Amino acid sequence: MTYFIPIFPLQIVVFPTEKLNLHIFEPRYKQLINDCMSAKKTFGICTVINNQIQEFGTTIENIQIANTYDDGKLDIKTEATHCIRILEILKHIPNKLYMGAVVSQVETDNTVFTNKRNIVLAALRELHEKLGVHKKFANTDENLTAFDFAHYIGFSLQQEYSFLELPLENQRWEYIYRHIKLQIKNIDRLHFKPRNLSIIENVQRNGHFRDLK
Repeated sequence: MTYFIPIFPLQIVVFPTEKLNLHIFEPRYKQLINDCMSAKKTFGICTVINNQIQEFGTTIENIQIANTYDDGKLDIKTEATHCIRILEILKHIPNKLYMGAVVSQVETDNTVFTNKRNIVLAALRELHEKLGVHKKFANTDENLTAFDFAHYIGFSLQQEYSFLELPLENQRWEYIYRHIKLQIKNIDRLHFKPRNLSIIENVQRNGHFRDLK
């Protein structure tokens, strides 16, 4: 099934089930958020890499305004729901400042592989120990999905986007595991000190409102 949604291109990857806080300051996106709020519609966040909108993105729902400013800027809380494939971008919509797209929902297999998840969790905690950091996840171990990990293990933007494209949960766990083991190997081989690793910034991400263009 295909359908139309407003789109918000950003240089980030948003994963299904992710809770995302945004600071909205550009006129076109203030209009987008206000339109979606009044009509109770979803919108899509589309990943931009090298100034190009990529084929896959994520639908965003449950928009809540956390703060408003005198100049019309907004702090919003949202929740990502489904991965989408962008079929056609509509750069000009009558009487609108923002773009839209014709999209289709991507079906993914979210079957839980308990053994694989436990192996990845053990590897992740080994990595965090080597980095000297501690990360708490919102869910308990038995309720964690691969998407819960993806922002916290040092993926580049391109790697996060490649991860979003994977349709099977088992593939996502394997992708994470290989990356973690490579990080551990590099730390051990090069004797990196934790303070020199940018991965720490990824591990310690929080829910602050993000001011993005």
